Amino acid sequence: TSDALFLMEQALEKNPDPLLLVVKKELENKVYNVSENKKIADVWKIIESNSMEREYCPPVIIHYAADIFLNAEQPKEAEEIFIKYLAKRYNFNSVENPYIQILDNKNELDGWECEYGAYFALFHKYVEIARSLYESLSTRRPEYSAEKTADFSYSPSLNLAMIYSSTGRKKEALDLYSVKAGSVYNNVRKAEILYRIACIQNMQNKSTDAIKTLEYAVTLNPLNEKAHLLQLQ
Repeated sequence: TSDALFLMEQALEKNPDPLLLVVKKELENKVYNVSENKKIADVWKIIESNSMEREYCPPVIIHYAADIFLNAEQPKEAEEIFIKYLAKRYNFNSVENPYIQILDNKNELDGWECEYGAYFALFHKYVEIARSLYESLSTRRPEYSAEKTADFSYSPSLNLAMIYSSTGRKKEALDLYSVKAGSVYNNVRKAEILYRIACIQNMQNKSTDAIKTLEYAVTLNPLNEKAHLLQLQ
């Protein structure tokens, strides 16, 4: 591993490639068990050094930085750097709502930009904007569709289903949850989806279906406390 890091460092000295830099930082964070505070300090330096003499910081670095802040439970910082980056990349009007402009540019956004735009929109309760972005993501980007097993399709699918459920579109929520449950191999994630399905079934007074779904959920993940609590109701 140390040899790999050394080779990466040498390669970066010759060619400061942003993707290689991110790969190197991710490996260092894992190998040396870097603290959250150190990761945050490092990421600010990376953003600063990679913003010089560029119109905007490279996307791969902003993506990495946003993940660092979100994992450190600093969503405001993650949103701030993300919106500033998008504003420069897509020439946003500084006096208009950035989320309206994200929606206007949804067909131009990279997949991860669309996903994060929807995620942050929910922070501000821009539910319809988030829904439109998630729907655009699942239709324009096949890798994000609920049928795919890739990890990055998990959260967008669940968030879209949650939006459907909370806005009265229960059937669409159930359909999406069911599709995603069929494509997830991780038992903990599958159990979470089944719990959410059971919640909707319970609200629809389909008690028998809800009980069966919950039984399956706790079989897959006996530590799912929410499922156990719903069983007691």
